[in-house]
Parts: sequence; structure tokens; C-alpha cells
Amino acid sequence: MKINRNIFILSVLLLLTLHTVVGQEKTFSIEGTVTDQTTKKVIQQGFVELFKASDSSLVSFQNTNENGRYTIRSVSKGSYFMRVSHPEYAVLNKETFLINNHFTNLDFSLSVKSYELDAVILDTRNPVAEMEGDKLKVYVNRIPGIEGNDSFELLGKLPGVWTEGDDAIKLNGSANVTILINGQRQGFRNSQDIDLLKSISAENIERVEIISGGSAKYDATGGSIINVITKSKKYDGIYIGLSNDLIINEEVSNSHDLFFNATKGNFTASLSAGYGNIYNYYNETGTAFYRKESNNETKQDYTLDYNGKKKTLNFYGNLNYKIDRENMVALIFSSNSNKNNLHVQQNSVYSGASNFQLDFNNDKNIKDNLTNASFIYEHSVDTTGIQFKAKIGYLDGFIKEQQDFNNEYTFASPPADSLASGTANIPLNGSQYIGKIDFELPLDPIKLEMGTKYTDSEIDNFVTYFNELPEGTVLDTSRSDSLTYKENVFAAYALVRFKFNSFSAQAGARLEHTDNSSSYISTQTVAENSYTNILPNVALSYKGKNISSTLKFTSGITRPDYIYLNPYRYYINEFEFREGNPNLKPLKRNTVSLETNISDFLSISMGYHRYNDQIFVVKRQLDNGLQTLSRPENAASLNDFFANVSVYFSLLNNRWNGQLSLYGETYNYDIDPAFITDEEDLDNFTYFTFRFDNSYKLFENLKVYNRFSYRSNSNFYQIYQQNRWRLDLGVTLSMLDNKMKITAGIDDIFDSYDYNNRTFYDEFEKSYSRDLPLQRFRLSLSYDLNLGWKKATNNLNDDDTDETGRFKN
Repeated sequence: MKINRNIFILSVLLLLTLHTVVGQEKTFSIEGTVTDQTTKKVIQQGFVELFKASDSSLVSFQNTNENGRYTIRSVSKGSYFMRVSHPEYAVLNKETFLINNHFTNLDFSLSVKSYELDAVILDTRNPVAEMEGDKLKVYVNRIPGIEGNDSFELLGKLPGVWTEGDDAIKLNGSANVTILINGQRQGFRNSQDIDLLKSISAENIERVEIISGGSAKYDATGGSIINVITKSKKYDGIYIGLSNDLIINEEVSNSHDLFFNATKGNFTASLSAGYGNIYNYYNETGTAFYRKESNNETKQDYTLDYNGKKKTLNFYGNLNYKIDRENMVALIFSSNSNKNNLHVQQNSVYSGASNFQLDFNNDKNIKDNLTNASFIYEHSVDTTGIQFKAKIGYLDGFIKEQQDFNNEYTFASPPADSLASGTANIPLNGSQYIGKIDFELPLDPIKLEMGTKYTDSEIDNFVTYFNELPEGTVLDTSRSDSLTYKENVFAAYALVRFKFNSFSAQAGARLEHTDNSSSYISTQTVAENSYTNILPNVALSYKGKNISSTLKFTSGITRPDYIYLNPYRYYINEFEFREGNPNLKPLKRNTVSLETNISDFLSISMGYHRYNDQIFVVKRQLDNGLQTLSRPENAASLNDFFANVSVYFSLLNNRWNGQLSLYGETYNYDIDPAFITDEEDLDNFTYFTFRFDNSYKLFENLKVYNRFSYRSNSNFYQIYQQNRWRLDLGVTLSMLDNKMKITAGIDDIFDSYDYNNRTFYDEFEKSYSRDLPLQRFRLSLSYDLNLGWKKATNNLNDDDTDETGRFKN
């Protein structure tokens, strides 16, 4: 592991040397005036943006002053394009031009927005989604029915994305997804990032960027990238968003969120805080067969009640300060705390070869916290894209879980290995250090990006079980265990981007070397693994006036979760337990995909995933009895073909807006013969999802919305799921010039979204129906407050030198 650290230090020194060598270049200036096309009056607070023509990256931006003037300095020789906007005017795009003079004068005239719309509107000035190279940008304010939603619910309305339950998310059929907030990951696991997203209202999100299959620039593990960008003010001032939600069914859940964004001169701050008091419960009935179709067959009929109460408290902060034209620092921090109280009661009747009744009760009290802090320093040699960025990050977290369990048998004696009655303490502590360097060098017409990253992680998990016996509470040494898991990852990448007219291309590779070790007290052993992966990524893009498309090949890995590596037994109920596998290998993925966006109203994606060493939690019966072991294994490879079509529309003079998404997938498993537990696992499978979101404006301040979603029957390894669907209806009332919104609605109005599943393996089969409490009344109140300072942001383009003083107003 010292080798990894030494390689990282050497890589950093190399990038610093390269940064110093190329950091000198002559620069130029652009200035001009922005006026009203009709009245010829100057436009104050206009927003002027400068983009690099080679890769469409943002070079600089500035607000016009009280005289309608702007000045952008320190621009290197090269090709650029510009965009000028203002809330009351149509966006104006300046086509590609060349900078090679000391200073260039560019004046712009804007036309007032027109609200006369045809019967069908495809508004390309304000698209719902647009492609930029290998990235799909989705603008949240154009998505219908987001009022009252949190940011995780918002993700379920994006092209190719499907969300399920509290923390399950897939993009183009793959669960290998990394969630970023403003370009940074906040947790060890996606579930922690999702908890943070639930504390941010969807209306406080500006856009979401999707990079299907990922990129050499990002961590190889996690696959596709979903980057959630929060709102920020382009002008000096303060924005405050308040959101309060009630969810009412058998219980009353509530959540309250505050979002704050302020810009003053060179300082920008984004802060959010959220509190929630959430109830989660369901009823389940089912039938299981052990040793099915044998002389020893046993049938189990059961009912299960699950009741949970969760309290959450979340904070997120992003502070940026631009020291001067060349230097910027940022501090990003977050804290996510949860307190869960869960009660599970299962009543079972066993008949056949084994005849008895069992009442199982389990109470869990779980407290967890994850705190993350990152410091970022960015140095720009000039404003054309030569950049050096350094990041130091630290994460620290814990989980404290206590279980109380009790089994009561009727007509039978407890098995020898019975949990009977007792408690379990399952604490976990973890920390992670991150060092990261990125470097960008534009060499017209190409752009070179490279970087290195080092991650040092450690997790301690000490588990103790106690049995309640007549003689008192006794430590159960056969079930108690301890794990210390350490992981070091060194990564380096290089990426080349090229643009020629309407075409662009990028090619790169990422190298990742991983060392990990797992130490166990019970066996006094240490398991060590080490592996190196080189992962190529290639993309070819075309962007025309009405169509943009990207064809790409991406590759990645997914390292096993530390929970999957921990060999201790975690008891789910009397006869089922889970244990980890310290010998797991990382999953390897290759993806070929084609993504197309037409006239900013139609998004199409299709492709093929190949997964090798796919990790499944394999279930087996032990000793041909009633006990089931769940253990993660590299059980199979997977061939997966997918396609997604999303259509955005605006009809009836912009009163009816919506989106329709259809996703389909066909796949099959290449299963290791050792893990074929049923012939059904070898079939070819197909499933699809359909989603329709729309809103209709009844009056200027009143609109109704509905959402219909459907998921077809689907087969997965050892699991069969029946189709399910739901319909949500609601209404939104806007008041105080759209600053306050009240949303009321009913989710799952027909109470139709239940789980009807079947599990099968090793002469075992279980069918069950889970009645989820998704039929509920939802009430949301949100309020937006904008406070502005008079002086516009100058973005450090004013200085007191003689050369530039004449351009000041």
C-alpha cells in the first residue's frame, strides 16, 4: 500500500511540473454593449457567457453593468462562441469566431421574448434536455409535476432512470450508478447520497447531468454518473427556498427543508438543511416450500408485519471564493444523520415433515451518521481552460445497531441452533481520506485532460450476540466476530478531446490499482486482495441544428461492498441469515451505447452491457433443512440489451406540458454451473417500463398534474416479480407572484402498487404479496424568496491597471 502512496505523490509532482511549464501564454480581451433591439436602450444585468469552440466548455461569464457594458479579459488566442441572456429577452447565440487581436469589440442586441405560441411548441431556446458531448443535460424547471417532490423523486422522472423504494436506482437497466451533488460524491454508498438528496426539494435543483456509462475522468466503480446541480444566483443576491411536506396514510410523516444560496462579488454560498420524521410499514403474506417435491417437504404459511419510524437530519454546504482571475478555493461539507426504530413480527405455521408454529419478533434500533468535508483549490493559468485543480477530502461515519429478538415455539422444541431470545450489537465505524489532482490543457484543436487520485479507507465492524438463558445473559462466541477492512485505491487517467465543426471526439483510459485486506478475530486470519485494471473509454459526437448524437464505448469495474466481504452472520429471522464472502472479485463492465437528442424534445438511447463476474446474493438451503444461507458470489456473467425513448411536449398554447418515457430491456445470464439453482435462471428475459408525467394549467396560478407508471413482469436471478403500476394525481396553486406554492395530491390512487414476488432455489420456493402503503395524501407548501444587491457581479474583470482602466464604466 506504500507503493500506491508513492505512485500518487510522484504523479502529483509530475502534474505540478507540467502545469508550471505550460502556464505562460499571451492573452486578449473582449468587450461590448448589450442593448434592446427595439428601443436601443442598454440592458443591465444581462448575462454574457464565453465558450471554447473545441469542446463547448465555459471559459468565463460576466453581468452587464448599469451602462450595459461587459468586459472579459485574459482570453487566449483561439476559437470561441458566446451566449447572451436576460430573463425578459430571448437568448442570443453568437456563432464561432476567432480571437487573435489585442482586444475584440462585440455588441449584442436582444429581442423581447414572444409568448405567442402555436398549437404545438417545441421550444429549442429552453429545452427540457440537450446533449453536450457525452453528457445529457436535463433542465428541471421544464419537467412537469415536480412540485412537492424531493430530489430523489426527481431522478425517477429523468430519461432512462427508474427508482424503486427508498434507495434503489437504475440507469439504462444498470444499478451501477454514482450520484454526485455539484460534481462531488458525499457518501461511501449511494444510499447515503440519496438520503441527502431527500433533504433538497426538486424545485431547488437547476439541472441534472447524466453521463451514461461514465468516463475515464471519473471513478471506474459506480458506472454511470448522475450529477445533480443545485440552483445558484447568476447575479449578486440571496435566494431562499423553504419546503414543508406532509404524507398522510395510517401515519403522518413530515419533512422540512431549507435551501439558501447567496452570491456577493467573488463569494458564493449554497447551504441546505433538512429534517424528516418518516413512517414506513407494510404487511406481507406468503407461502414457502422447503425440500419441495420430496418425502420431507415442509410447507410454511406466514404473515409478517413491518413497522418503522425514521428521523433524519441532513446538512449540505458549498462555499466558493474566487481570490482573483486565476485562483479559486471551495469548501464542501455535508452531514447525514438517521435514527431508525424498526419492529418486525412474523407468525408462521409449518406443516408436513415438520409441524410447529413459530412467532418471531425482532426490534432494531439503528443510529448512523456520515460526515464529509472537502477542500478544493483551483488555479487557472488563463481563462481558456488551462486549469489545475487539487482536492483533499475526508469522510467519517458510524452505524450503531442493536437488535432484540425473541422466538416462541408451539408444538415443537427450539432447534439446537435457535436464536431463542437475546440481543445483538452491530456497531460499525469507518473513515476515508481522498487526495485528487486534475489538470486540463487546451492545445487547439484538442484538449488534454489528466489526473490522479488516491483513496485510503478503513472500516471496523465488531459484532456481538448475547443469548438470554435461565442462568442470565451469556455472550454467544459462535456468532460474534470482528472485521477490520482496509482499502487503498490509486487511480490515474488521461483523456483527449477533439472538435471539428459539428463533430467532436474523445478517447481516454483510466488505470486503477486496488489493495484491500480483511482481518478477522474469530479465525485470526487476514485475507488480502490486489488487482489492477486499465479501462478504455471512447466517444464520437455530432451536434447539428436539430439533432445531436453520441456513440460511445465505456468500461468500468465495481468493487465489492464491504458488507459483502464481512463473513460474520447477520440473522434476518430464525431460519435465514446472511454472511459475507471475503474472496469476491470486482465486477467488470463493458458498454456500447448510442444516444440521440432530436430538436430538444425527443431523447433516444440504446445499447449493450456486458457484465463479467456479476455479484449476486445466492441463497441455499443448508443440510437439506429449514435454514437458508444468503451469500454474495461472483455467480454469473450478464448480456443486457436496452433501449429508451423519452418524448417531451408542450400543447394547447403551452398549457399542457408533459413527458412520455418507454424503456425496454432483454437479457440473459451465463451462470457458473456451481450456482445454477433453477433451470429458470437460464432463460432469456425481457421487461419494460412505461412512464407518463404531465401537467395542465387550468388558470394562470392553478395547474393539475398526474403521473402514471408501469413495470412489466420481470425475472432476475432466483427472483420473479409480477407487474405493478400506479397513478398519482395532484393540484398546485401558486400565489404571491409564484413565490409560494401549495401542492396537494394522492399517490397510488388505486392502491395498485404492491409487490407480488416469487423466490426459488435448491428445492425451495416462496411466493408472497407485500401490501405497500403507497396510497397516501400528500400536502406540500414551498416558498421562494429572492433578495438582491444593487451592484452586479464583475467576476474579477475590473482592475486598476492603465491598460484596462479605459474600459471601465
